[in-house]
Amino acid sequence: MSGALILIVEDDRLTALDLATTLRKIGYRVADPVATGAEAIEKAFELNPDLIIADISLEGDLDGIETVKKIQKLMDVPVVYFTAYSTPQMFQRARQTNLHGYLVKPVTPDDLYTTLETALQRSGLERKLRESEIRFRLAFENAMDAIVWADAETGILIDCNRSAEILFEKSREEIIGQHQTTLHPEHDREEIGRIFTRKAGGSTEPVEASVQSGSGRIRTVTINTSVTLMEGRKVIQGVFRDITDRKKTEDALRESEEKFRLQFNAIPVPTYIWRLSGDDLVLEQYNDAAIAITRGNINKYSGITATELYAGQPDVLADLRRCMAERSTFEREMFYPFQSTGENRYLIAKYAFLPPDHILVHTVDISARKKAEEEIVRAKEEWEKTFDAVPDLIAIIDRDNRIVRANKALEEKLGSLPEGLAGKKCYEYIHGTAEPPSFCPHALTVQDGSEHISETHESRLGGDYLLSVSPLRDAAGAIIGSVHVARDITDRKKAEKALQEANELLEERVRERTQKLQSEIEERKKAEILLREGEELARALINSSSEPVFLLTTDGRFIDVNQEIEKRFDLPKERIIGRSFFDFLSKPQGLRYQEKMETVVESGKAIRFENQMGDGWYDTILYPVPDHMGKVSRIAVFAHDITDTRRMQKDIMEISELERRRIGQDLHDGLGQKLTGVAFLAEAVKRTMKEKRYPEVSDIEEIYDNITESIDHARKISSGLWTARLEKYDAGQALSELAGDTENLFGITCILTNGVSAPVTNITAVTNLYFLARESINNAIRHGKADRIDIELTEDLDSIYLIIRDNGRGAAENFEDGSGIGMRIMRYRAGIMGGSCSFENTAHGFTVRVTISKEFIDLHLSGI
Repeated sequence: MSGALILIVEDDRLTALDLATTLRKIGYRVADPVATGAEAIEKAFELNPDLIIADISLEGDLDGIETVKKIQKLMDVPVVYFTAYSTPQMFQRARQTNLHGYLVKPVTPDDLYTTLETALQRSGLERKLRESEIRFRLAFENAMDAIVWADAETGILIDCNRSAEILFEKSREEIIGQHQTTLHPEHDREEIGRIFTRKAGGSTEPVEASVQSGSGRIRTVTINTSVTLMEGRKVIQGVFRDITDRKKTEDALRESEEKFRLQFNAIPVPTYIWRLSGDDLVLEQYNDAAIAITRGNINKYSGITATELYAGQPDVLADLRRCMAERSTFEREMFYPFQSTGENRYLIAKYAFLPPDHILVHTVDISARKKAEEEIVRAKEEWEKTFDAVPDLIAIIDRDNRIVRANKALEEKLGSLPEGLAGKKCYEYIHGTAEPPSFCPHALTVQDGSEHISETHESRLGGDYLLSVSPLRDAAGAIIGSVHVARDITDRKKAEKALQEANELLEERVRERTQKLQSEIEERKKAEILLREGEELARALINSSSEPVFLLTTDGRFIDVNQEIEKRFDLPKERIIGRSFFDFLSKPQGLRYQEKMETVVESGKAIRFENQMGDGWYDTILYPVPDHMGKVSRIAVFAHDITDTRRMQKDIMEISELERRRIGQDLHDGLGQKLTGVAFLAEAVKRTMKEKRYPEVSDIEEIYDNITESIDHARKISSGLWTARLEKYDAGQALSELAGDTENLFGITCILTNGVSAPVTNITAVTNLYFLARESINNAIRHGKADRIDIELTEDLDSIYLIIRDNGRGAAENFEDGSGIGMRIMRYRAGIMGGSCSFENTAHGFTVRVTISKEFIDLHLSGI
């Protein structure tokens, strides 16, 4: 019944939202879920839904069953129970209500659709049956037809209904006691008497006759009679029907048939009705959706037999025969070639037996879903191609230093092995050692959970490399390995070394020149020649690098550039030299760069930072170049392109989050379902042992309780891993929901104060702030025994602060010794956002303070 309005009564917010999303995808209309019995009663009377899905175990005074009882007292609505804990006692209680379905969590979309459609169809049939019973009762007690009772021997009238009073325009008292012939015109009474005699003898054939009302009007009626015994005497019941009323009834029947035809045609999915004809089935009806999907060609198949139509599709023919033989309802996914259009589609066909000899077939087109599944596989293949296409050397390494995966660039650099690098010890093939080197950044990352960046010379790789190592974590946050990204910086190191040597040479020449100011002109000329030689050497080194290298004045104008800059700006050197470097940057980029240059000029020291230039990201070094007086007059810039590295880090973070969600879904749908099945078996064994009075019954009861706790624990774990809802929140909204959930779940006071002027919407920042706050709240409740928690989100010009204070008993005195994994994880999450996390015992409880740089969010978390 696509389009039906569904009301969900579920106190688990995640389950309710998941169920609502699934129902909308199927095609139902879904009201906003409610969490308590009182809300459900109010919402039911407000919306008058077509069906209610209710969790039996609700928090509050009313559980799901009591809520349904109150609703069904005042309105007729079908109910399907949806629960994670099902026992025979609970099912027996649920049967006391008018239930139409019973689902145990988790449930697949197919099972959900089948149960709901069955419930809606059954409810409709029950409603029609009740209406039919009411019509029969009204027809018997207060029928539109006039009904009179007469003594079969004397013909005296002994009773009548209201319609008889209306038809004969006489009161009941005026009719009872009269002879039955007085109901007819005088000239017909003799014939009526003979007919009455035949009826008294048992004749049941209907007759037409005239009746005369109290006002003298003559009306033509049909009379149907039956003879019965009433209080020991034989009585004739006569049913008088006005022919005009019969015609009105016929018109109403035609209208009803037209309404059925309109409803059948309005079904949004192609629907067909097959009728049993001998040993075969004949296509009898089809709706407008069937006409549309076949482009009108189905008309030529009307009346065709199933054997003829599906001669080349024996599986479909077998489904139809099975449905008729078993008188059952089932569905099946199939690949179906349409004979009418020549198209191939993926369908879900649902077969339903319609008594006495019809089959209803619904077909739902799932070709789009199949295409989406293929797209997911294609996306995975494209990611793998991208991984292998990156020129940097990339390896994923587990905790035991084994290479899990290496990209093509690394394998080619090391020399491809027939069996590949997977499973090999990284230090054996990269460093050529029997054990990890002392500076191994992988070991540091595994130890402290932080990212580590270092420069190293690798003889086996043939040069100098910038090595970036990032941690990999499982769903529980534990370190399972790291991602190594090595970029070849050999040319840059050579250029830096050459420039340093040139600068030292220049400084030496300047010192010599200062000491010999009084020397001869010839000596000064020699020094000038040496200076020019140094400048030429520096220029040659600049032009030899494959990375962007250029020389600037202190106000940002180009003095010299290498060929790489010409390529990136797509301009010849002549059109670049003399222009301002800031002309090639956006205003925010220019302001950041100018600030760094001023720092170099003032301090006389080189600085290193990451910056955005155009659409790319660069690891940049600003190197001061002093003049002969020692004053910084020029700045040498070495820029290393890290755009691909940042993109790869972003992809890896997204893959980690997808794996977290997948594990959460597997826990919910896999482990939860298995444990629920074990709980049912344990309950059955417990009942049998009680009946047979086994002494070990207390042991099986303890097993059952442990299984129930495990189901609840698995559901909580899966909820914690499911972060898809945070994608639509800013930080304030996510923390507000966390505060509300904390108060509802633990019954304590949890208040959020949001003092940021602009919402924090970056998904990485939102997700990590949410989990930092949640970990702090869990620690405050579980370890600190707090009953009030205050969450504050505030800011200043440069930073955003998250502060969580509780009134608990605080942490142990040695909480800073680093042994607790929770605090290490929290510091790691803050580090992901370029920030810090600190902890403090106070006189009134415990305080967690998180500080994040706004610039880091803008530069590093906003994507590339």
